[in-house]
Amino acid sequence: MSKSLVIVESPNKTATIKKYLNDDFIVLSSVGHIRDLPSNSSFAPVAKKGVKLSKEQKLENAVLKMGINPTNWDGDFQIMDTKRKVVTELKHVAKNCDVIYLATDLDREGEAIAWHLKEVLGENKVYKRVIFNEITKSAIQKAFANPIELNMDRVHAQQTRRYLDRIVGFLISPLLFKKAGRGLSAGRVQSVATRLTVEREREIRAFVPVEFWSINSFSSDFEFNLHSIDDKRLTSPTDKSAFFIPNQAQAQEHLDNIKSGKAVIKAIEVKDTTTAPRAPFTTSTLQQRASTVLGYDVRTTMSIAQFLYESGYITYMRTDSVNISQEARNMAKDYILENFGEEYWDGTRHYSSNNDNSQEAHEAIRPTSLNITLPTSSRGYKLYNLIKQQFLSSLMTNSVFQNTTISLEVDNKQKYLLRFSASLLKFSGHQKAFGRDPDTMVNIAKDFTIGQTLKLKDINGQQNFTSPPNRYTEASLVKELEKRSIGRPSTYASIISTIQERGYVTLENKKFMVQKIAEIVTDSLEVSFPEIMDYDFTAQMEKSLDEIANGEKEWTAELDEFWKEFQLKLIKAELPPEEGGMPNKELVPTKFECPTCHKNNMAIQFSKSGTFLTCMGYDHKGEDQCKRSLTLITAEEMLGAKAQDEELKSCPKCNSKLDEFFIDTKHKIYICSNVPHCDYTQVEEGNFIENKELDNFPCDKCGQPMELQFGPFGKYMRCTSCDNTRRILANGEVAPPRKEAIEFPELKCENGTSFFVLRNSAKGIFLGANNFPRCRETKLAPVSILAKYRDRLPEELHYLADGPQIDQEGNETVVRYSAKDKVQYLGSINKETNKYTKLRLDYIDGTWVSASEPEVKETKKKTVAKTKKTTTKKKSTKTI
Repeated sequence: MSKSLVIVESPNKTATIKKYLNDDFIVLSSVGHIRDLPSNSSFAPVAKKGVKLSKEQKLENAVLKMGINPTNWDGDFQIMDTKRKVVTELKHVAKNCDVIYLATDLDREGEAIAWHLKEVLGENKVYKRVIFNEITKSAIQKAFANPIELNMDRVHAQQTRRYLDRIVGFLISPLLFKKAGRGLSAGRVQSVATRLTVEREREIRAFVPVEFWSINSFSSDFEFNLHSIDDKRLTSPTDKSAFFIPNQAQAQEHLDNIKSGKAVIKAIEVKDTTTAPRAPFTTSTLQQRASTVLGYDVRTTMSIAQFLYESGYITYMRTDSVNISQEARNMAKDYILENFGEEYWDGTRHYSSNNDNSQEAHEAIRPTSLNITLPTSSRGYKLYNLIKQQFLSSLMTNSVFQNTTISLEVDNKQKYLLRFSASLLKFSGHQKAFGRDPDTMVNIAKDFTIGQTLKLKDINGQQNFTSPPNRYTEASLVKELEKRSIGRPSTYASIISTIQERGYVTLENKKFMVQKIAEIVTDSLEVSFPEIMDYDFTAQMEKSLDEIANGEKEWTAELDEFWKEFQLKLIKAELPPEEGGMPNKELVPTKFECPTCHKNNMAIQFSKSGTFLTCMGYDHKGEDQCKRSLTLITAEEMLGAKAQDEELKSCPKCNSKLDEFFIDTKHKIYICSNVPHCDYTQVEEGNFIENKELDNFPCDKCGQPMELQFGPFGKYMRCTSCDNTRRILANGEVAPPRKEAIEFPELKCENGTSFFVLRNSAKGIFLGANNFPRCRETKLAPVSILAKYRDRLPEELHYLADGPQIDQEGNETVVRYSAKDKVQYLGSINKETNKYTKLRLDYIDGTWVSASEPEVKETKKKTVAKTKKTTTKKKSTKTI
């Protein structure tokens, strides 16, 4: 009997799915996408000498070169180099199979992968599409008993998104490179997300705090707060019809009236209120809750959720649906009745998505079983438990609170109403799922009666100031993206990662700090591509993609319409600024003389790495050219906590805050935070850093004195004689001398002339070229190589050389580094896919021990010279 081939996306699913099928099925993985558009397609015509092309023809050729034909929207999809072995194996097995089950993920990406597999494996087979929301025996067997057809509408929706993203990124990025600065890039969705962070930063910068006063008092340990004056309720100064106490003089007047008046209980109210549970998790709400409750970044959350899904512990983790299946309801009911009681079950609850075009009409994220056991210390357990609690809570009864409000009236010159409020949890309801039990019920108001006179004590007035908007966190940015319908659940993690990798924002104390280059790029794009940067346009494009997926709109017509308008914008953007083109980067001159040519002053420039100075003669020709540049170090990087104590200065030209940077130990520069729109700068001279330990610090190589220098990665020492360098550590001390690289002349690099040496960095050992930077080839150190040349290694590395050289699957082991744990460990690389496996061996008490949970990749953090953040200095407050 002929076999059937089942193809899934991830190799981690194959063993689990194989368990639920009989021996007639062969289960293999595509390891994600197998085809993509090339960077240099054969679609592009060969350039002919002497033939002059119009701007429109040049643009069309540029699109053809990226593998997209804008005439009929054909794509030159090619097998990815890293997937050739995978495709070869799939073809080999498929030859002997009559039926091929395409069991890729149930989202549009999965549908597209299924289509690509069908295209590559050929039409002379019977193909069946199977989708499942969870990897359980019942779900798998049900899916295979009810196969469906490949949904080309969903494939076209994915292709449309892919084409749009590629066209925008590939055609705008070179323009930014030319007009705004090297290494800059744009993206259809990432640039809009960057705009959100830029606008928030400018709101903070423009914020002017407003003073307001609050009044409170105590009676028998009950705190009463001023609620209204003459029946007008006190509100925040930010409200449209704001009513508040604006200054100390008025606050003192009200205080005197209250102190000299008689406080009488006007009303006592005790009533029950209820709170309903929230819906079960979607992708975005899971990302937000995991960030606020567990402290996980978005990428980590999705990586752990992927592991839980592939292990069969939860349903599919990329969804914007809040639907719960009847089978899941029955499972929850049994658990709630057994563990909590009948009074906690509410089977009438049904949820609907805020998104009318919810991409996945399947289920919310929920457990596949409520009795799964995982190591309680693992990140997988913590996320699983969060999902479990939210799922159970969503099907439980309302929580009931007993709220008590006591109102006092003081009628003296004006009528003042002061209130005390308290709330007790009377019935846990859905909060029982999170382990919260009812409060001990007491009659808070038992000692009070209406008309009773109270003696107030400790009547105080407190000065307050309104606060600027908060900078975005990962959780709040995801929430804002979802609110504005920018992107999709599957794209939030990549959006947030991309804007960090591009250097447009950095994450500090879990808040996004906007770099100056992000403002420049955003301004440039808003001038030349207002539609691409428009929130509503981006949201409408998402809606159009939904309509294509639902078969309600023709995908090529949508692309035609976009391309027609985009061409015109692109052609205009390439013109000189005076003709309406994208603005060129602006050099902001300073009064600091170039230390190299002494002819020109230095000018301020911005890049992905931060703010720096460059000679005004940088773009000159011939002998007048000077390419000197100087790195600027922020006050925080230079002075640490001392910088926080300094009062921020204001720009005398536009009243914006001034950012403070150090040029060297004897020069600092103040730059208007509104640069380049305001060109104010101020250079100060002085001896700003006194560290006698660094004076005449001897070079460990030649003994000559070293000097303090500044670079893109902060302060360092440089020898005045031999150019040897030493890092400055965070504690201000000079780092120990670097260990010399260990040479392996036998191990040649790909160029055939360079060879590998073993280097030791802050992130552990690795193999790199002996003549770096001429040859930049690097790779992880295989244990087999360390074992072979063990005699050349220092003794402290022998434990690595003595580790296992292959894993249980026969894959080669290599030395890796954990940024979280700050230790080296052994991992392995799959010999077929060339990707890391989940193996992690830690060296504990002289033995290599397997870690208990799968590794989740940490997001790499870049250390760059950051633009100094502009904040509103916290006002000192008064109490009267």
